[in-house]
Amino acid sequence: MKKNHMLSRLTSLGLTAILLVLAAFSIWATLTTQQVADRTTLSEYFNDQYQQARLALDTENLIEHKYLLDPTPESLTAYNAAASSLINALHNVYNRGDAQDRILVEKVLTIHRLSLMNTHLKFAAVDNGDVALALDIDANKIDPIFTTMQQFVNREANRYHAEADQSLSALSATEHLVFIFTLIVFPIGLLLLGGLLLVLRAYQRKIDEGTSAEMARLARTALTDNLTGLGNHRAFHDDLQREMASACEQGETLALAIIDIDELKLINDISGHLQGDLVLTTFAIIVQQTLHSAYIYRLGGDEFAMILPHSTLPEAVTAMEQLRHTAEHGLFGATVSIGVAVNSADASDIEVLQEQAHLAASEAKRRSHNIVVTFEDIRESTSLIAPAKVHALHRLLSEGRINVVFQPIWDIEQNRVLSFEALTRPPADYGFSGPQEAFDIAEKIGRAHELDSLCVRAILARAAELPPDALLFLNLTPQTLDHDVLTGAILLEAVLSAGLTPDRVVIEITERSVVRLEVVVREARKLHTLGFRLALDDTGAGNAGLEMLSQLPVDFVKIDRAIVVKALTDATAHAIFTSITDIARQMNSYVIAEGIEDVQMLNLVQQVGGQAVQGYL
Repeated sequence: MKKNHMLSRLTSLGLTAILLVLAAFSIWATLTTQQVADRTTLSEYFNDQYQQARLALDTENLIEHKYLLDPTPESLTAYNAAASSLINALHNVYNRGDAQDRILVEKVLTIHRLSLMNTHLKFAAVDNGDVALALDIDANKIDPIFTTMQQFVNREANRYHAEADQSLSALSATEHLVFIFTLIVFPIGLLLLGGLLLVLRAYQRKIDEGTSAEMARLARTALTDNLTGLGNHRAFHDDLQREMASACEQGETLALAIIDIDELKLINDISGHLQGDLVLTTFAIIVQQTLHSAYIYRLGGDEFAMILPHSTLPEAVTAMEQLRHTAEHGLFGATVSIGVAVNSADASDIEVLQEQAHLAASEAKRRSHNIVVTFEDIRESTSLIAPAKVHALHRLLSEGRINVVFQPIWDIEQNRVLSFEALTRPPADYGFSGPQEAFDIAEKIGRAHELDSLCVRAILARAAELPPDALLFLNLTPQTLDHDVLTGAILLEAVLSAGLTPDRVVIEITERSVVRLEVVVREARKLHTLGFRLALDDTGAGNAGLEMLSQLPVDFVKIDRAIVVKALTDATAHAIFTSITDIARQMNSYVIAEGIEDVQMLNLVQQVGGQAVQGYL
C-alpha cells in the first residue's frame, strides 16, 4: 500500500515534472520563435525596401540616359516617379531602422539630391539642344554619383538579405528542436505534433491562397489598362476572338464599336495631361455606368473599343447614341466619335469587323465629331482591305525587308543634279501592287508610322552612297508627324548617325494629309527648328496646299505630276500650274515639277518658271 502510494506520488511528481518541462519548453520555444520571426520579418522588410530602392535607382538611370533620345514630358514624369519611389523606400528604412540605418539613409538622400540637381541640369541641356553639355554632365557628375548610391544600396540590400537568410535558418532550427523534443517527451508530444501539423497545414493553405490570389492579380494586371481600369488591347483581342467564335457558333450577331475622344491631344496641349487623364478616367466611368452588358476596353491614347454580344445594328446604334449623349454632358466639354460595325455573312472575320468599325470611326471624326456612324452608312463609298494584304503588311513590318532607290532631281537652270529623292518599295513577294498600296493599308490599320520608321532606317543605311554635296529628300506621312515613334530628336540622331547633317535632309510633307493641318504645321516647324529643310509634296493634288503654304514657309514646292500632265492640254490646269509656281517663287520656295517623262513636259516647266524636274525623262 505504502509502496503503491509512493509509486503514485512518484508518478504524479514525474508527470508534473514532465508537464512543467513541457510548459517551460513550450514557453521558451514560443518566445524564441516569436523573436526570430520578428527579426526575420524586419530583415525581409528592409531587404524589400532596399530592393525597391535599387529598382527605382536603376529606373532613374535608365530614363536619365533615355531622355537624350526621347526628351518628352512623359519621360520627365517617369523619372520623377522613379525618384519619388527611391525616396519613399529610403524613408521607410529610416523610420523603422536603427541609428546606423538612419545615418546611411541620410547620406544616400544627400547624394540623391545632388544627383537630381545634376540630372535636371542635363535635362535642361537636352531641352536646349546642347547635347555636348548633357553628355559632359552625365559622364562627370551624374555617373560617379549614381555609382556611389548604387554601391550603398546594393551593400545594404545584400546585408539584409543575408540577415533574413540567417534568421530563417534560426527559425528553422528552432522548429526542428520543437519537433524532436515533441517526439521524445511524453505522449503529450503526439498532441503537440498534431497541433503543429494543423498549424503547418493552415500555413500552407494560406500560402496557396496567397499565391493563387497573387497569380490572379497578375493575370488581371496583364489584361487591364493602368489608367482607367478597363481591359487593355490584349484583353480586347482575346475577348473579341472568343465572342466572335461564340457568335458564329450560335448564329448570333455581334456588334463592335470603336470610340475616339475628340481632340484629346488638344486638351493635353492646352490644359495639361492631368486634365486629359481626367477626361479618360471619367469616360471609363461613364461607359461602365451606361452600358452594363458590354465588354469595354481602352486600346491606347484616345481610342476605346466596346464589344456588344447579341446586339443587332439598331440596338448597338441606340446604345452608342445614349453613350454619346451622356459623354457630351459629362466629359468636361469633350465629345466622342463612334464607329459601329456588326458581324455578318461577309464580315465574320475578326480583322474585317475591326476594319469596318475603324473606318466608321474615322468617318465620324471626319464629318464633324460627336456623332455615331455605322459601317452600313459608308459601305457603298468604302473599300475594305483584304485580310491577306493586312497579313502581308504585318509580315513586312516584322521582317523589315524594303528596297530603296534614289531618284535624281535635276536643276534645269544650272543643268546639274540638285538632290535625290529616296523611294522605297516592298519586295514583290509581299504581293503589293506598289509602295502606295502598302502605305494606304498601313494608314488604314494605324501602322503608317511604323512603315515610315522602317523606310527611314533603310534609306539612311544607304545614305553614304549619295554624293557629298547632294540633298536627300525623305517622305514622311502626316500620321508619323503626329506620332512619337519618329520624333524630331529621334530623326536627328538617326541622320547624324548616318553621317549626314540635317541641312542636307529635306522632309517632304504631302498636302493630301487627313491629319489636322495644325498638327502637321506644328510638327513640321519643330523639324525646321532642328535644321531640317521642308518640302510641300503633291502640291495641287489636294485642297490644303495654299493654306499650308500660308502657315508653313517651305524651302521647296513639288508640283504634282497630274497638274503638269493636265496643263499640257487644259487651259485651267495651265493657269493653276502657273499660279502655284508664281506663289511659290514669291515666297522664296524652290519649285520642282514631278513626273517629267518627255521633252514637251520639260518645256512646259521651263515656260512657267519651274526650277527643277524629277521623273524618268
